Amino acid sequence: MISQQGAYQKARRLKAEQVREPGERRTPEVARECEDRAAAEHRAERTLILV
Repeated sequence: MISQQGAYQKARRLKAEQVREPGERRTPEVARECEDRAAAEHRAERTLILV
């Protein structure tokens, strides 16, 4: 049986597999960095629209 934390880590690795660049490792950190990049791009785009 997988613990709750283990299931969370597995889900993060699967997310990383979908969003990673070629050559990046499949780790939860990669998924988090990708989400951070997407959020920063979204903020920049929204700021540009508001200006």
